[in-house]
Amino acid sequence: MKNKLKHLMFIALLSCLWFGCNEVSDRYAPVYEFFPEAELSHVLIEEQKIIEVRIDPVDSSGVIQTLDTMAGGDFLIHIGDSLVTVYNGRQSILILDTETGQTLGQYTFTGRGPGEYQRIDQLLYSNGYFLIVDASLGKVIRFDSRFQFLEEYEIRDMFPQSGFAYRHPLFFYPVNSDPDYLIKKLFLNNPDVNPGFHKRIISIGKQPSGYNRVLMDVNGQGDLLVTAIQMPLLFMYGSDTSVDRLIRLHYSEFEMEEEQVEFDQGVGQRVLVNPPPVEIETDQVIRGRNLISGLLYRDDEVMLIHSGMITLLRTDGNEFHHVKSIRVFDQDGEPFYPMYMAWIDDDIYLSSKFRDYIVRLDPSSLYR
Repeated sequence: MKNKLKHLMFIALLSCLWFGCNEVSDRYAPVYEFFPEAELSHVLIEEQKIIEVRIDPVDSSGVIQTLDTMAGGDFLIHIGDSLVTVYNGRQSILILDTETGQTLGQYTFTGRGPGEYQRIDQLLYSNGYFLIVDASLGKVIRFDSRFQFLEEYEIRDMFPQSGFAYRHPLFFYPVNSDPDYLIKKLFLNNPDVNPGFHKRIISIGKQPSGYNRVLMDVNGQGDLLVTAIQMPLLFMYGSDTSVDRLIRLHYSEFEMEEEQVEFDQGVGQRVLVNPPPVEIETDQVIRGRNLISGLLYRDDEVMLIHSGMITLLRTDGNEFHHVKSIRVFDQDGEPFYPMYMAWIDDDIYLSSKFRDYIVRLDPSSLYR
């Protein structure tokens, strides 16, 4: 009873802090109604826990180093002494040595036949298997750890603007035309389609549809974590397809207001920016802001890419809290904006398609 009371007081305090004590108004409250079974909690990303690190090309003994690559890549997977990424307009796979950045292998399987793709919408890895998702061809291709083709699965109606998740043999994928749900789960060793789950926030054909875009990851216990790309919300699933916990993240850049731009030079007309997540019918151009662009889920930790930095959240078994955030700057003092990350034990790797190197961080800096 005391813990419950403390929890409610903490939520009230955060509400006063972010929304004002006189009139509490959370713009994401309409979303909570879609998940009434979820326990709602709040996590504050504290400014004093944000640190800055700078790349030093001379000192290789510090908490940050770089690996030179042939090009900035999409996606990032750490396996043993190798990093696997995607480059060349999402056409090719590149394998790098984690110590030197030296290229260990390159693979391209473009085409329309078995084991071939037109575009890599996502590269995933679990238990010795790679999955390549090609939503345009409606298929998922499975390879072994040496990229030898094993089999492929026909899956229509995948939504490539969201993320995918894989913990063999479970494959989670976003769907495009289910009127009620955004995600489906598939057992690759029994590829019968399962019912959808994770409620659709905005109906098909309505706006602002960007609130339906999600990222996903599965931890070592098989639990699924879903985050909305344009909302500071984390949806934590257990072994079934019902949300156990919904976490509302609080940070200055997450607390935005709707804005009407009378004339946008890019589209040549009025634009509605950042409307609340409530569906409307309109022909007006709507522009949402991507708040969360990366997600990793370990057993008791969550790492996010947002606001040009990485943020670590950790649970003590009851509530999640903010551990630390890191902003990376290059040797000229310009910010390095991470787009993809990999984290295995002693190293965190960050990449961006706009840089020709990969950043390696010592994760101990997150706990100091």
